[in-house]
Amino acid sequence: ALARAGRPCPPPVALFVGSELLRGLAYVHEATDETGRSLRIVHRDVNPPNVLLEHSGRVRLGDFGIARSSGRETRTQTGVIKGKLRYLAPEQVTGSHLDARTDVYAAGLVLWELLAGEPHLLGEGEIELMRAAETPAYRPLAGRPGLDARFDRLLSRALARFPEERWGSARAFLEALARLRGEPGLEAGEGELAGLSGGVEA
Repeated sequence: ALARAGRPCPPPVALFVGSELLRGLAYVHEATDETGRSLRIVHRDVNPPNVLLEHSGRVRLGDFGIARSSGRETRTQTGVIKGKLRYLAPEQVTGSHLDARTDVYAAGLVLWELLAGEPHLLGEGEIELMRAAETPAYRPLAGRPGLDARFDRLLSRALARFPEERWGSARAFLEALARLRGEPGLEAGEGELAGLSGGVEA
């Protein structure tokens, strides 16, 4: 598992996995058909079980079962919400328009959880979780071991309630994460990333 309850990942490892996840999402979101027209693919179900980390260090994004694209029209029955409740973006709960920024939000939740060792959205049952997902309140990471305000500046934008307030694309989020990874104190040591080399596949 990428994260276990109460056991956060070392920041360099979490940032590596988050970067590879975003690299895969950027590839998916930027896919085009044979005429060069965007396919507008939205995964809609980015969550830890679907982020697969191989022993070689390759990160894979799996389970495109509910992904939607401009070339694949799907209808969702009224009242049926796709995706795992703890990883839903607000627009998935309200039934609003979904686009690549919906996956950006979910990727932010996954990265937050890797760093904190616990889910960002809290709730005991479906109703509580849906309410928390619809009107999320960002929970700061600063003050936890090894984490400071730099992480919150990055993730609070990814986890903004409204899509227009988030990173505009997975690539924009990836580039911001690359800048953070390059700052002093956040470079990955050989021991921390032993075996975590390789690319991402969607």
